[in-house]
Amino acid sequence: MAWIRSKNDHCFNVLRLNTAGRDIIRRAPQMSDQQLEQELDHYFHNKGWRSGERVEPKQVNQNTKGKEPSQKEVPNVRLTDTQRSKISDKLSQVFKKAHKTKELKEVIETIDNQSNEVKKLITETYNNVHVLPSKNSVYMPHQKAIYFDLNSIRENGENGYSKNEVLFHETGHAIDFNYKGEGRGETASENYISQKYNKTLEVMLAEEARTLDFGKIEKELYTKEGYYKIKEETQPRLKELTKEFRSLLRSSSPDIKAKRDKIQVEREVLSTKYFDTTHKLQRKYSSLSDMSQAFTGNKFEENGGHGISYFSAGPHGTVNKSANEFFAETFSSKVRNDESYELTKKYFPKTTGIFEEILKVKGVSK
Repeated sequence: MAWIRSKNDHCFNVLRLNTAGRDIIRRAPQMSDQQLEQELDHYFHNKGWRSGERVEPKQVNQNTKGKEPSQKEVPNVRLTDTQRSKISDKLSQVFKKAHKTKELKEVIETIDNQSNEVKKLITETYNNVHVLPSKNSVYMPHQKAIYFDLNSIRENGENGYSKNEVLFHETGHAIDFNYKGEGRGETASENYISQKYNKTLEVMLAEEARTLDFGKIEKELYTKEGYYKIKEETQPRLKELTKEFRSLLRSSSPDIKAKRDKIQVEREVLSTKYFDTTHKLQRKYSSLSDMSQAFTGNKFEENGGHGISYFSAGPHGTVNKSANEFFAETFSSKVRNDESYELTKKYFPKTTGIFEEILKVKGVSK
């Protein structure tokens, strides 16, 4: 890698921008200088760069550098009957077979309320992928299939997500992975180079994450929500009640049964109070919690995260997995969770800006 850097001060950064380049970096220590130079010449020739010229990640017009891609303001266009019908047909295997016609209509209305760019991305994505029922929600790039868990369409959502937000999370993955139409490999979050920042979402995310003290953020947000106070009010007492309840299980006398019933009522009240609080924290802060786990190894207390093994798996490890998840989390919150989306913009303003740029550029392109 030192040799790559010495050959060209931009070469190493350019290689990191797609799968083929990262593969060269990974194999570089086992190659001779001559082998590595041949690999690089072949790689940059395929990219349209001539041997020996200065390699830039992207040439940016100085007149437009630092500016958002210019788009003319156009009125929001509603879904056509044909588009609604196609979306309904695509999602019917999940919703109609489960007799969830009302929920299907809600999803279509949610899509119709999005910007033109987002509507276009969702409708085009559903034209090119399968949407199938499953016990777990996941997008499978090699199958070009969104597997969707019906439990996530219940009123309170799933694992802190808003109702139907999980569907749009997996839809976000599909949009990210279908950046160039292959359905796998090079994603928008890893490869699109921002016109404003001249960086990928992946690179900007890592830069902004390094500036954040996630532990401090968690403490400030949770204190504001009153979590620590509610935890202190409920958890010690719940432990006492549980211990007392178990000690009374062997008795069948009416008095003891009445005492158990009384204990159970108090347990349910305290548990509901605690659960309602943690559910709100999950709904608002699950995306931040996930990024905290990706970059520090620690998720927020009583909150979501994909797990350390998820983020460290694969040939490229934490950075690209976190970028893929950031894209999907941000897409779903933009569509279904305004509070989460505003927090993402607050703590990752530039990364969110690149995300929005991708939606605009991809959403208006032919």
